[in-house]
Amino acid sequence: MDNPIVTYFVRYYKKLRGGSMEAILTRKAGSAVTINVIGAMVAVSVQILLARMLGPTAFGEYGYALTWVMLLTVACKLGLDTATLRFLPQYSTTGQLSLLRGYIRWSSAIALGISGAIAAVMVFVTKIENLSEPELQSVFYLAAFVLPLGVYLTLQGSRLQAFQHIAWSQVPQVIFRPLFVAIILGLTIGLNAEPISSRTAMLAQLTSTVACIAILFYGIRKVLPREILSGVNTYDKSMWIGVVIPMVLISGFDTLLNQTDVLAVGMLLNTSEAGVYIAASKVSLMITMPIVFVNSVIAPTIARLYTEGRIVHLQRMLTRVAWGSVAIALPMCFGIILCSGWLLRLFGAQFEAGQNALIILTVGRLLVATTGSVGYLMSMSNHHRQAASILGLTSLANIVLCCLLVPRFGIEGAALSTSLSMVSWSAVMVAVAYKRTGITATIVSPGLLGRRVAE
Repeated sequence: MDNPIVTYFVRYYKKLRGGSMEAILTRKAGSAVTINVIGAMVAVSVQILLARMLGPTAFGEYGYALTWVMLLTVACKLGLDTATLRFLPQYSTTGQLSLLRGYIRWSSAIALGISGAIAAVMVFVTKIENLSEPELQSVFYLAAFVLPLGVYLTLQGSRLQAFQHIAWSQVPQVIFRPLFVAIILGLTIGLNAEPISSRTAMLAQLTSTVACIAILFYGIRKVLPREILSGVNTYDKSMWIGVVIPMVLISGFDTLLNQTDVLAVGMLLNTSEAGVYIAASKVSLMITMPIVFVNSVIAPTIARLYTEGRIVHLQRMLTRVAWGSVAIALPMCFGIILCSGWLLRLFGAQFEAGQNALIILTVGRLLVATTGSVGYLMSMSNHHRQAASILGLTSLANIVLCCLLVPRFGIEGAALSTSLSMVSWSAVMVAVAYKRTGITATIVSPGLLGRRVAE
């Protein structure tokens, strides 16, 4: 007699190997999760290596400067990477290849021009600020060069991702970039036989970014059809700008929401405390990192299904993504909480002081995971303006909370401020998305809420 469990998995495996949209998306999402789980492990391992090499103060200097780069990167990208996930599939499907090429050229020129200008301002401000620590000043000079290169790397990755080349788009950024940093630092130590500094770490970051750009450039030439890369360009700048402005606000507010805590600790406390907090934050991000990349994989599909009016299919997909997010986040949450002290000791004995902050952040990220792809649902269903407004208000609230709680409660105050803000953002986004579209991106189906989704 056949085992029903074995029979079920055999049928499910055969179904996943089929050509249906569900099978294709499941395979691509599975690839994204695998790549990003490996990437998360590599990234955390490199962070542990850096923390043990540098110590809390130098690690804090490096992380503090890199946080500023991440925040400024969002301003320089102008939401162009997110818009790429919308425009490139649309133009490719409709055969508007001249517009596709025009958008690629226009977005590159805009992003590189703005990032170059902001990098120059960053160098100027660093010079006139005359930072008390010469090492920190050198780190910020190098970080200014990382900025435009990081922007270009992200744009190149989004173009490959828009055409569903998940491995080419993600592996260089998620796995190779931190791995190259570790290799470069290892070679530096081997050749110089002396301790590394925060300046050395930032220089390794710069070199790694250049190497990954070269890999993605080769990937674009290798996998994208020749007719996409060459031909006449046409431009629809007014329409692109109309879509990009709300998206840059969304990306900017989202990054501000997730980076305000590190900046607040660095400015209101000190770089040593910032180093401890960054370690806790990096560990907690392991919960949401695979989920974020699964969401980015399905973003073009959300836009297409919503445009085509296939609401039932979209609802089914979003519910499954939400349950998948919880399935990933829940065991990781329990594991991080139970092993929080041990995980932080991997960074060094001094980093164990971040245990309470790690637990607070972990619980907050678990609650956010239950809302699945609500951010992309809003952005890809032409409700990006409302999404930007919600994120803006939430980011402002987070800044106020950090200013109030960090001086009084230290890094635990930063963790509490960020967790409360993230959960509040998720709850409001779910409510607005449900009201506007009739679709829920959470683990709760519309039927349980008293509304039936119709095709």
